Amino acid sequence: MQRLNESELMINPENVKAFLNGDKSYGITGFLELYEKYVNINSGKIIDLGSGTAEYLIALESKYPKLNILGFDGSEQMVKIAQDLIEYHSSGVCVRHKNFSDVEDKADCVISTNTLHHIHDTKTFWNCVKNISNMCFIFDFLRPENTDQAKSIVEYYASNESKLFQQDYYNSLLASFSLEEIEEQIKDTNLKIEVVKGKHQFARSIVIYGNI
Repeated sequence: MQRLNESELMINPENVKAFLNGDKSYGITGFLELYEKYVNINSGKIIDLGSGTAEYLIALESKYPKLNILGFDGSEQMVKIAQDLIEYHSSGVCVRHKNFSDVEDKADCVISTNTLHHIHDTKTFWNCVKNISNMCFIFDFLRPENTDQAKSIVEYYASNESKLFQQDYYNSLLASFSLEEIEEQIKDTNLKIEVVKGKHQFARSIVIYGNI
């Protein structure tokens, strides 16, 4: 199945609202387990690319309170929501509205969760990662083999969510990269790849990690 691009930024207020209201508990639990397995930095500075509403970052800081976490997102609407949530839940997370190519900060590790599939220019994305840190942890979906598999995954994980959330999830699955495409993206680095199988038979995600 060919990859179908989706918008790089979530800026429609209704889509942003649907994303915010979606249940992310399963994804956050998996993210924390994978972070502990592949990174396990419990102090120092972490930069996140594509912080969205920052719920993943708030959970990360809650588990590792010595971390200094700085997130960036190109969607001003997402950043405003994230800042409100951070003000209520966390003091160790900061999120800013900025395009990735404009990020000049450095960190002990750069992370990114479910953002890679939004990217149209992956070369620029990986250059941004390299400029921030020598270590990275990138987590994202792998593209299903066909639309029937994608629909089945959405039904399994998001049957109780809004129709708009389900549609965005489906679009994200179709926009995700294949294993071969990701291998091509990082072929000139020392990064490692791990494929993670989900509870659903067709659901697969990927972790890209290590020293660049």
